[in-house]
Amino acid sequence: MFYGDLHLIDILIFAGIAAFLFFRLGGVLGKKTGFEEKNKQSISSEEFEKKTKQEEIKIGLKPESELEPGFEQLKVAYSLINKFDHIEFLEGAKRAFEMIVVFFNEGNKQSLQTLLTKDVFTVFCKAIDDKKNQENNQILSIKIESINKVEKINKKIFITIAFLSTQIDSKTDKQKSKKDVWTFEKKANDKGPGWLLAST
Repeated sequence: MFYGDLHLIDILIFAGIAAFLFFRLGGVLGKKTGFEEKNKQSISSEEFEKKTKQEEIKIGLKPESELEPGFEQLKVAYSLINKFDHIEFLEGAKRAFEMIVVFFNEGNKQSLQTLLTKDVFTVFCKAIDDKKNQENNQILSIKIESINKVEKINKKIFITIAFLSTQIDSKTDKQKSKKDVWTFEKKANDKGPGWLLAST
């Protein structure tokens, strides 16, 4: 009987030790260490910095950028236009500016019609018919000074841009600088590149 009682006591002692160790181990494993908390903060900081850089690339412009005056307007454009690519848009606007000037000087109404709204096309055609397109200037350089306004009116989006260009008179070879403020428009639900010159 004494041996059996001793065996039972040993079992109870080992069970108590096992329970104590399990409790302590569970307490340690359940705690957050300082390293774990710092690591979490580090990841959050990196994600925030990465997101900030992505926003700068997507919308923002470096402080020395020529388009800094239009920064706030670019944010408006991103809010109105799905998957708006400002670099693609602005490069397209410069190409459109050059093409429109060339076609106007040439009196090429057919090509102008694809780039202008009906109202602007009517004005350009009248100027061509009245021989007011005789300057025949050639564009040497085009720069976008700023994005002046971005707005949505009656399911259409309008973006107003200030262009600075250097042009040369082919007859006199004299250079001159010009500033033009043009507004382009497109339908809000149009996913294509269908911008048209709406006013000059």
